[in-house]
Amino acid sequence: MPRSTLLTTINASGDTAAIPFNGASGNGRSLSFTGNFNSQIITIKASLDGTNFITLTGPDEAPVEITQASIIRINIGSCDLKFNSSGAGTDVNVHVS
Repeated sequence: MPRSTLLTTINASGDTAAIPFNGASGNGRSLSFTGNFNSQIITIKASLDGTNFITLTGPDEAPVEITQASIIRINIGSCDLKFNSSGAGTDVNVHVS
């Protein structure tokens, strides 16, 4: 039985479509990134109004960048999320759950 639900698949440079995110409570929620990154950098953007998206940052205020299979924890309320892929690689195929 799957323990997570596929949110989106990233297969090109640029932003994915906005995805409603129910938010996290307590200690946050985990997101997994798996697949072929092929030198791409994935960042996460969030919006409370569905229009203005802001790149999520870590404790050091640098953007959270995913470059390989990873599980990360985010602690953000209900919002819309987008995932951005950038870099020199092609044939990216990353699954976000």
